Amino acid sequence: MAPVLAHLSLASAELPWKVPKTLSSSYKDKMQDEMVSAMLVGNPEFGAILESATYYVGLMVIRPGVDYPRHAHDAAETFSVLRGEATWWKEGEGTRVVRPGEAVVHESKRGHGVVTGEEELVCLYLWGPGGPGAELLGRYWFTNDEGGCVDCGISGMEWAKGGVCCVGCGR
Repeated sequence: MAPVLAHLSLASAELPWKVPKTLSSSYKDKMQDEMVSAMLVGNPEFGAILESATYYVGLMVIRPGVDYPRHAHDAAETFSVLRGEATWWKEGEGTRVVRPGEAVVHESKRGHGVVTGEEELVCLYLWGPGGPGAELLGRYWFTNDEGGCVDCGISGMEWAKGGVCCVGCGR
């Protein structure tokens, strides 16, 4: 890991760091001072250096001691930890500590969240389509402890047609 981190450190000033603001309307209020990301491959509108409509690859940095709220999204997601450690929660599996050199995979529409440790967390991420009906730029929502909708409390998401993700509240 050390050589990768050394190269990233040298390139850091040139990367397109930003606070992701396109995930959900409440995301900015919860996380704007806690994390930044740099999209390396993906949509140039989001700062990507190389263009891809199929997947996104980038870096994410979250400050120490941050609780990134439990959430879910249409895209499937994989994180590879480069520095720091964090406790990841995944719907149906509970929590586990993930350290440098380890990865965590989140399937499409499956609730997950992360609490960082005493050191900032640096991860490589990959977002990809999560299967039929799950778009790369699909829905993103915050969840409760069971992975259900945080707005209306339905345990487990019940999917509706017409662009809403939860039949309980119509989000």
